[in-house]
Order: sequence, then C-alpha cells, then structure tokens
Amino acid sequence: MPLTLALVVLAAAPTDPLLERAEQLRAAFTAQPSWPAELLSPDFKPDKHKRLFAEIASELGATKSITVVARKSPTAASLELRFEKGLVPVELSIDPKPPHSIVALWLSPTEPDLPDLGAATEAFSRLPGSTSFAACKLGGATPELIASHRPDETLAIGSAFKLYVAGALLKQINAGKRSWSEVVKLDPKLKSLPSGVLQTWPEGSPVTLHTLATMMLSRSDNTATDHLIATLGRPAIEGMLVPMGNGSAARNTPFLSTAQMFRLKEVDDGQAGTAYLATDAKGRAAFLTKELEQWPLSRAAPGSRGPRFVDSIEWFASAADLCRAMDFIRVQTEKPAGSLLRSSLAINPGSNAAGLFAYAGYKGGSEPGVLNLTWLLQTRRGAWWVVTVTSNDPGAPVDEATLSGLASRVLKLIARGDAKEG
Repeated sequence: MPLTLALVVLAAAPTDPLLERAEQLRAAFTAQPSWPAELLSPDFKPDKHKRLFAEIASELGATKSITVVARKSPTAASLELRFEKGLVPVELSIDPKPPHSIVALWLSPTEPDLPDLGAATEAFSRLPGSTSFAACKLGGATPELIASHRPDETLAIGSAFKLYVAGALLKQINAGKRSWSEVVKLDPKLKSLPSGVLQTWPEGSPVTLHTLATMMLSRSDNTATDHLIATLGRPAIEGMLVPMGNGSAARNTPFLSTAQMFRLKEVDDGQAGTAYLATDAKGRAAFLTKELEQWPLSRAAPGSRGPRFVDSIEWFASAADLCRAMDFIRVQTEKPAGSLLRSSLAINPGSNAAGLFAYAGYKGGSEPGVLNLTWLLQTRRGAWWVVTVTSNDPGAPVDEATLSGLASRVLKLIARGDAKEG
C-alpha cells in the first residue's frame, strides 16, 4: 500500500514546462526534423528552422543531451545542447501561459565538448600558427597559473594593448592627477580609423576622460584611444608597461597610437612600415612624429592584403603578461577613484560570460593574422580569474570561430568548477 501511494504521488508531480520544451527541441535536431505543433510560437518560420536543425545535425551528428547551464527565470534559461561532435549553447524562453510555446531561441556557434581545463589546453596546443593561453587565479602576490599553453610566448595582441592605456589612466586618476570629469576636445589630428565612432563626431566636441575610456574599452574606439594616449603622453604609458607586468617593454617602445599603426601597415602597401623598420631604435620616435606624415591616413586600406608586419609592428604581450595587466586593473579599480573603470570594462563582456559570473570584464583585439581574447572574471563564490588567449599567424587570418569556441568552453569550465567547490 505505501508503495502504491508513492507511485501515485510521483505521477502527480508537476512538470517543468521549460525543461519539457527543451527536450522536445533536442529531439528536433535530426536529418528530417519534426516537432509538436505547439513547440514553437506562431512567430517562428517552421521551414527555416527545419533547414537549420537539419544542417546542424548533419554537421555535428546525433544529439546526446540538453542541460541547463543557468536558469534565469521559470521561463528562461541558458542551456547546452550536446551532440556527438560538439556543443551548441542555447538561449531559450517560453511563453508563461499554456501551451508554453518557445517564444525566443538563440543558438550560438559550436563549442568543443571538452571535459576539463587540461583538455582545453591540449586543444589550444593543436591550433595553427602560434598560441599563448593562460587561465590564472588572482588574489595572491602574483597571478597563479591554473592552466596554460606557452604562457610566456610574446605575441602581437592587437587592441588588447588598450589595457595598458587604461592602466596608465587609472594610475593618474588614483593619484589625483586627473579626474574622470576632465574634458578633452576632439582634435582632427588625432582622429583614427574604425573600430569606433568618435572619428565621425564633430571637430572640437567636448568629451570627458571617462567617456574616452569607456568608448575605448567597450567599443574598442581607436579615436578615443589616440586622444587618451595624447592626453596622458606616450612616456606615461611606456612607463606603465613594467609595473603592469609586461615582459616585452622594449618591443612596445615607442608605444604606437592606432593611427600610427594604420599608417605603418595599411597605407601604400606598407611602405611606411618598411621604412620604419629600416630605422634604428633611437630614430623611430622621430620617424613617427615627422616622416610618417608623408603617408596620410586617407590612403589606408585596412586588412586589404591580409596579415602584415605581425611579428614586427604591433603591440606585444604574452598570456602571462596579460594576466598581470588585468590583475593590476583589478587592484586599481578597487580604489574609490578608479572604480568607475571596472564598470566600463564590463559593458562588452565579449561572450556569454556575463551570465556565468558575478563580474565579467573584457578587452580583446583583432586584425588579419592576430586575435586576442582577455577576460577579468569574478565567480559567484567571489574568486577572481583572468582568462586570456592570443593567436598569431603571419600567413593567414586566425580562425576566430574555433578560438572563441575554445575560450567560451574555458569560461564555462571555470564557472562550473568554482560552483562545485565546497
């Protein structure tokens, strides 16, 4: 009798509509997709999704499971759809009213199905070109390497160099030499090329240092960056390389602005860059301020010829260097004056990291042959981490989808590993 009663109670237990719809969604990824009529809301186009589901199934094989990564509400969640050959992150929302049809569905690029950080490190080691990867735990005297692949290999980092500009600004803000409300007027001589939008703003527009820093970090705005470099002074930024833990200060001197980089690499098939490299180390600063004007920015054609001067004209750092740089920023943004920059760094989290961590700050960089992804993260249990990966290939563009997928998997492994502690 008790057993019979228990079975009745179990059968009467309420179902979870979101999980029920998620399982029906998983079953729809086949060569011949089909599903209950009420699975998708009328706003979806069934034929389009049948083609999409069939393509994904053809590429990744049969589905194995669908699991909740983060439950956002009773009707919304981040999930992982596991196939034979990879994972597809899913954002799913259902109608709170019966029949609880799916009203929002977002499928992210495929990620590798890696069980731990060791497997992720091995995957980084198999990438073409040169790769430097590190996952560092913060809080000690120096960042602690938890997982890494060639963490001390110095590579070109693209716009991730803007972390050093942010560090120099933080130092002056915290020292009381500058304030976030200080106003700078946009100078046409300092306008650069995209990314960013400030190059389209009117000459003389007043902007604060906080606006410039926020645009530099959240939009990778090159014009904002060059105004900060001019305001702070190149020597001030060069002087922060060693304190921020960069082991290649000499390779980053003279410290280039973005407009200078464009002129050197992208004007007239890199003629300026060739001339610059032929100049001795002592003469290069003078070359940038005098001779470089012969190559106007208006003649630049960014990315038109693939990777160029990746090993010689760039901003350089290793993965271990970037762990130290982000740790410097973490410490400096704990001070009241510098705290605003931590929020600016989190405006663009660079991935789904914002949903996995209590805090996710990000700055990356890319150009033909160069890709960097760097996060400052605080787990929900309070531990601070840096995850950074750089890939260089002087002969071909970096496979951004593969690198981003691996990095995204690392973020999830860290978030879940911390959640399991204790």
